[in-house]
Amino acid sequence: MSELINSASTEQVRVRSPRASELRAALCGPDVTVSSTQADLLDVHGLAAERIGEIALQRGIVLYELTPQLASLEKAYMDMTEDSVEYHASSITTDRSAA
Repeated sequence: MSELINSASTEQVRVRSPRASELRAALCGPDVTVSSTQADLLDVHGLAAERIGEIALQRGIVLYELTPQLASLEKAYMDMTEDSVEYHASSITTDRSAA
């Protein structure tokens, strides 16, 4: 089960820091996306937690949270079956003149 979830997980890490805006600037680069919903919270896509920690250390930025985010079992299943089609829509015509 954990292998299935890990295979569906993208490299996403939640980072909390009082200097989040400064850290955001240091993390941005090719194939890295940083989003935020709070002033001290970053969601980083494209960098491993270890690398984020190293970058923060190099700049003397304290981290309060550094948490890799894993996909849920539901997301793993949806990703795995996204190309499968279980139901097909069909068109039903009725002959109203027979009534």
